[in-house]
Amino acid sequence: MGDGSGGEPVIPEGTDNMVPLSHLSGPDGVAFGALHVKNGIAYACTGNNGMQVSTANSAGELKLKEAKAEFEMSMGCRDVTSAPDGTVFVSGQKTEGGSWIGALKGVPSNGAAKLSGVVTVEGAIVEEMVATKTHLFAALGDKGLKIYGRNDGQLAEVGSISAGLNIVMGVAFWEENQIVIANGLDGLVIVDYSDPSAPVITDTHGVYGTARRVKVVGDLAYVASVNVGVGTYDLNSKNAKPRIASWPTHGSSLALDVSDDGYLYVANWEDLVVFDISDPYALDFLGSDSLKTTDGSSPHVVDVSAAGNVVFVAEWTSIWGYIYVDGRTAPDIRLSKASLNFGFVKSNYKGKGLLVDNLGTEDLVISSIASNNPEFEIDPLELTVKAGDTGFIEVKFTVVNPEEESKGTMSLVTNDPDEGNVDIPLYANIFDGVQVGGPFKQDPDLVYTELKTGNEITVKQKHHGSVVLLAYYATW
Repeated sequence: MGDGSGGEPVIPEGTDNMVPLSHLSGPDGVAFGALHVKNGIAYACTGNNGMQVSTANSAGELKLKEAKAEFEMSMGCRDVTSAPDGTVFVSGQKTEGGSWIGALKGVPSNGAAKLSGVVTVEGAIVEEMVATKTHLFAALGDKGLKIYGRNDGQLAEVGSISAGLNIVMGVAFWEENQIVIANGLDGLVIVDYSDPSAPVITDTHGVYGTARRVKVVGDLAYVASVNVGVGTYDLNSKNAKPRIASWPTHGSSLALDVSDDGYLYVANWEDLVVFDISDPYALDFLGSDSLKTTDGSSPHVVDVSAAGNVVFVAEWTSIWGYIYVDGRTAPDIRLSKASLNFGFVKSNYKGKGLLVDNLGTEDLVISSIASNNPEFEIDPLELTVKAGDTGFIEVKFTVVNPEEESKGTMSLVTNDPDEGNVDIPLYANIFDGVQVGGPFKQDPDLVYTELKTGNEITVKQKHHGSVVLLAYYATW
């Protein structure tokens, strides 16, 4: 990987096959997003806070170089990629709307990130970028795909395509002058860019779920789908949905990458998952790990970047170096839900179930299952799940006072080597919403405060000509 410094990873003793090699926390309040490792440097987008930059050697060690590299023209970093010649490109959102794309001039230092050849993208958000020695390709959601020429360090738009595309969320190269687009609910789209000024759609493939990211190896496309999981698709097939292998998940698969030793790593929102893809017709599940957070919250694994045999992982609160170790055996717990919310219960009781998968190779023993609030009754109080099987835990909420909020925690003690203690939050009769926009002022312009910037904005000003749904977003 890159300069190869750092030697081989030192694997700690143990039984778990998903091994963390290093870990770096982000500043308080920062949510990591896109992550890209190139030439021994890990570039991690941190939203409004710019970018965190670290060294990332071949031993999987992470060392902080710059905690908060800021971009003067915008709200911060959204995506990072690199070209075969080593040039690193960054995209971000403009404060007033739209996006920008530019090339990094050296490794950011002293709190600043210097860019060259910056171009603006009006009215669109850059979802993902890929680059060749001569061109850069930007996925722009419902605005399609734009192609930029690279000329002496400058970017200039040379072509675009939006007709026939739904929502371009991910892009990957395939064969010569072909690019594969993860096109949301419309699956995969193949675009020929032999003439970059006039790209054309040459084929389409249906997928299961909402295609968010795609990685191409040979003639196979590995697709991370929201709310479905991971699928392998044969790009040469004439079938409407040419899936040849799949792995379902209760979470959302957000990103994926393939390491040099042939393992597919998936950022699966609630955990990191690894597969053996040596058999094209099988996604052989090998292991998963629920990363630890720095603030005690539930983990949110959002991106992965493989470098050599190591994978670097972005979780909302931190970034990690990981490696898969073959030949180890252990139980591996995975829950169908990270929390249980009973909603509003006004009388009697309400029951909910929690599925417990053992994705490991040994019996999973849960020696204790307990609630710290007697309003939430647990059954059973201990559980053994054989390798590959699924167990069931019932939680019954009995109303004591229907006008009061009820919270609790169900705690599991397991023999999973990296998830020995698991806590599941329990809620009832509680609204646990997160407001993303300030209250509207009572005037004809519908002025509201944009919480992420603190700016007062009118709906007409920001969304003129668009259909707008005014709503509050709540997490449960």
